[in-house]
Amino acid sequence: MKKLGSLVLFFLVLISLSCKEKPKQLDDNESHFDLSVIIDQLLRFRFEEVALLQIETMPIYQDSYWYNDSLEEIPPPPLTINYSRSFFYTMYEQNLIDSLEAHYMYNEIKGKNIIRLDTTIIDIACISQFELDSLFEKQDISDSYDSIEKKYGASRFLKVSTPIFNENKDKLLISIDYYCGPLCGQGYVLLLEKKNGDWAVIKEWGTWES
Repeated sequence: MKKLGSLVLFFLVLISLSCKEKPKQLDDNESHFDLSVIIDQLLRFRFEEVALLQIETMPIYQDSYWYNDSLEEIPPPPLTINYSRSFFYTMYEQNLIDSLEAHYMYNEIKGKNIIRLDTTIIDIACISQFELDSLFEKQDISDSYDSIEKKYGASRFLKVSTPIFNENKDKLLISIDYYCGPLCGQGYVLLLEKKNGDWAVIKEWGTWES
């Protein structure tokens, strides 16, 4: 009952705030620049062993299965990246975002929207999704990782999702899939916030593990 009451309050607050003046938005070029800078920083300081990045972001979708901290085992990598409305409500409950941000960010999920990352900013080798998929379709998975290692010096590669910004463009949600071998990899969702011009991770969730 308490949970239901909190949910009702959440939507009442959302309705009451919906008529307020909207904050100024940054244009897409600046948002895409920020995304490429964030990915470059993560590759330098978090995934420094990664040798290869898929240049296109992975599309995201509304409503479906979402990893829950109560699960005893983390599931394998999903076929698609999905965010449920309840996940944004959970972030609101944890004071990570406010009610307007929860509503706005959930509705910013546009299905097959894809961004091409800026290779002039990212300081590792990049590969198209088509090339990467073709590499794994044409040979055994172990041979595919061997091919990557021979060409790029390491077999680890990264895929990132299309980001979800809040309306002020100072918070960002992104999914990251890290692959390190045929039976090696992990998935993450990161919530970042921009303060004084710098982006920092303020919350992290694990989504899958192999």
